[in-house]
Amino acid sequence: MPLLLATIYESARLLPTGPMLQRCSLKHDLSFATGVTIPAGAVLVAPVELIQKDDSSWGSDASDFNPYRFLSTGTKGSGSAEEELEDFSSAGFVLNDPNENAAFLPFGSGTRACIGQKYIIQLVASLLASLLKKYKIRLNTESDNDSNTTLKNNLLRHHLNSHILFVRRDQ
Repeated sequence: MPLLLATIYESARLLPTGPMLQRCSLKHDLSFATGVTIPAGAVLVAPVELIQKDDSSWGSDASDFNPYRFLSTGTKGSGSAEEELEDFSSAGFVLNDPNENAAFLPFGSGTRACIGQKYIIQLVASLLASLLKKYKIRLNTESDNDSNTTLKNNLLRHHLNSHILFVRRDQ
């Protein structure tokens, strides 16, 4: 179950539904030591997709799909997904709380975070677990791996050209 949840978190990190978070600043001006001042009432915009692919928060493989970044063992990970898979296959692993990284924003953050975050994660996990129990899921080798992204009604939509095959497992 930890790997399934880590896969869901990594999918949410790389493909957020909302391209940005908007917040209104405090009632008073906010001044930083750098000399920058944010005036009271200013609208602040955080580009979620860029933040979630930032190397300084997620490492040099920030743009790569790597659910193992949300898992830990008793030992330090080696870095590459292939080496981490070997590490995890020989030991038990634990799911890390994705919200410990301030750059994990697919559901927002703080008091204004999506109240349905835990519900949707459990719903998707249950759906995927049910599918994986009954089917082997494969990527069609003839499909085109290119995707195209559109922005409509302030939501990012990723149109994947890959064809997924569901092969019924033997009973």
